[in-house]
Amino acid sequence: MTKSEIHLELLLSKPVLDSTGKAVGRIEEVPAEQQGGEWIVKEYLIGYAAVLERLSAWTIGLKILHLLRA
Repeated sequence: MTKSEIHLELLLSKPVLDSTGKAVGRIEEVPAEQQGGEWIVKEYLIGYAAVLERLSAWTIGLKILHLLRA
């Protein structure tokens, strides 16, 4: 297996196609885990549900910061 590096920011908002070539959504987020000295992509989130997940996390985070008066 060869190692390769990619710039994930270049993949954000790019369309994802299913096996028939039909667009199923756009890449909204790419969670990864560090293993040793490497980052491993475990999944990528696509479509409207991923956008809502990101926005809800942001909203909750802002509310917590507001409560802490940060």
